[in-house]
Amino acid sequence: MFVYGAAMLYITLFAPHRSTKLALMKQRLGEKRGYAIFTFSYGVFPIGLGGFLLLRSFL
Repeated sequence: MFVYGAAMLYITLFAPHRSTKLALMKQRLGEKRGYAIFTFSYGVFPIGLGGFLLLRSFL
């Protein structure tokens, strides 16, 4: 989860032209809203969940 989130966040920030999901969300929801929802759902949330699960497994 953590690695997937980090990879998607990297793609979102540095190579947005490579993500078809981002392009579809921007087309359907608008530029700002599509970008914000994509960044949260494919970047921030998986990183947070992965970090939480990693910490929980060690504690």
